[in-house]
Amino acid sequence: MKQVDQIIKARWIITVDANNIILEDHALLISAGKITGFAANKDVGKTVTAKEITDVSGTHALLPGFVNTHTHAAMNLVRGLADDLNLMDWLQNHIWPTEAKVVSPEFVRAGMRHACAEMLRGGTTCFNDNYFFVDEAAKVVDDIGMRAVLSEAFFIFPVPWSSHYDIGMQRSVDTHNALKGHELIQIALAPHAPYSTDETLMRRVKALSDQYNMLVHMHMHEGKSEVPDYVAKFSARPMQHYENLGLLSSNWINVHMCDCNDADIALLKKHNMSVAHCPESNMKLASGVCPTYQLLQEGVNVTLGTDGAASNNDLDMIGEMRSACFLAKSTTGNPEAISANDALRMATINGARALKLDTRIGSLEIGKDADLSAIDLSSLETQPLYHPVPQIVYAGSRKDISHVWVKGRMLLNNYQLTTIDVNAVLLDVKTWQSKIQSL
Repeated sequence: MKQVDQIIKARWIITVDANNIILEDHALLISAGKITGFAANKDVGKTVTAKEITDVSGTHALLPGFVNTHTHAAMNLVRGLADDLNLMDWLQNHIWPTEAKVVSPEFVRAGMRHACAEMLRGGTTCFNDNYFFVDEAAKVVDDIGMRAVLSEAFFIFPVPWSSHYDIGMQRSVDTHNALKGHELIQIALAPHAPYSTDETLMRRVKALSDQYNMLVHMHMHEGKSEVPDYVAKFSARPMQHYENLGLLSSNWINVHMCDCNDADIALLKKHNMSVAHCPESNMKLASGVCPTYQLLQEGVNVTLGTDGAASNNDLDMIGEMRSACFLAKSTTGNPEAISANDALRMATINGARALKLDTRIGSLEIGKDADLSAIDLSSLETQPLYHPVPQIVYAGSRKDISHVWVKGRMLLNNYQLTTIDVNAVLLDVKTWQSKIQSL
């Protein structure tokens, strides 16, 4: 009889492999944190066994953990602070002034822990974060056991916690070097946006990216005025300007791309860059619409991100999948634009590909790390069930996620977090809310 470390029995295993294979009444086999095989549920205990068996075979589907490719995790602490505003008003008159008074290592630690708890409870196992004090963020993520790509935002102007972008860049490099070889955490570079950086800063980013092979995580072509204002200043669109400067590479993850024309798409393809689509944040801020269907048709890797909870206002990847589908269908007039399967791939394997992690995560295949979740599809709201993937995307809820594993370690067990004290998180949140309200 074959012996493995763990067996997870499920009603469906949604592999998100190249053929979108779904296995029915099968179990996932795990050893040393990696997927080693599959077996029919009826064979568990007969031809294969394990010390640890999780049985959700009655009503659950297993699926790859969601990969949230754009977050500002610590901004969970300013969720709902300023709503129903346009992007620049929201950012310059509300968010940045508040952050100037409260951002600190303690703020980042509390906000990061809150966000990780929320993401895990929604089936997210890996996220790509862009905020501040990346060294402190890494400590929290490491303690929790999630997978993450973390970065520190760089601005051309001084901010209260960093008088010059050199400070943030050095912190990023130091943290990258300290975590070299870490199984779950890597460090990226995060120039904030075209309107908040300059050529000198961007050349520094390019040099560091090349030297250390670090990803570049940047807001690009986000708001309605960003591109016209940039063209008026530089006589070129941001992406074209960066191409002229020789800055673009396959390490780039371009967030939002709400203003995206054929020339931009050609550059995305030329450099094999990825686009992180944040449909709910973009709709809420009326920033525009990323042409996801066209991008996918052209072979561009499109992923999904929630953005921060201050502009969304949640970190719910099931909601993002649903919104991505509906937004593409409504804006193209094509009901076949962005299917449920497309959205699931955007939320899993495409995200892993953008983070250069697709050989390790993003699908449930032999040899990959066991990053996955179990979702209960037995509720009244998801019955009757004819096809599991559309049912998850169009009728499912993050509250149906019952179990989550990262590299085989269970971080959510029957709806309960195993490495995060929820009561302590809520107490921290209330403390920070009181501080912010007293400003």
